[in-house]
Amino acid sequence: MRLELENILYEHLKTSLPAELKTMLVRGHTTDDRHIPYISIDVGDIKPFGDMIEEDGIFESEITVAIADSAHDINYDAQFLRIAQVRSILGNFILENNKYRCEGLWFSSETDARDDNNLGVVLTYKLVFQRL
Repeated sequence: MRLELENILYEHLKTSLPAELKTMLVRGHTTDDRHIPYISIDVGDIKPFGDMIEEDGIFESEITVAIADSAHDINYDAQFLRIAQVRSILGNFILENNKYRCEGLWFSSETDARDDNNLGVVLTYKLVFQRL
């Protein structure tokens, strides 16, 4: 289920991002090289929602989206625009197919993410969905 949902969210971003950002998008569960700048989406562990059990069919997962650029050659205006575009796209996410229905995708935090070579943020969302 985890990879399936990650693919759904990846495809949603891929079809919704402006053309110049589509090439930056990479899957979270991959060993592929991430060329800078990049946007990576990762679906965390899936567990039953709240105190429910798996048989109830309602689940939750933490979604993280890393948006990074080179610390040595960054365009801050472009980076902030990337962040705003991703937040807008995911803020309007709706999922209803023959297998799942998204009960909510809520933004929960934006965390500074940097190392010696990269500057960026990690956007964290909570996904609540029903298995049909």
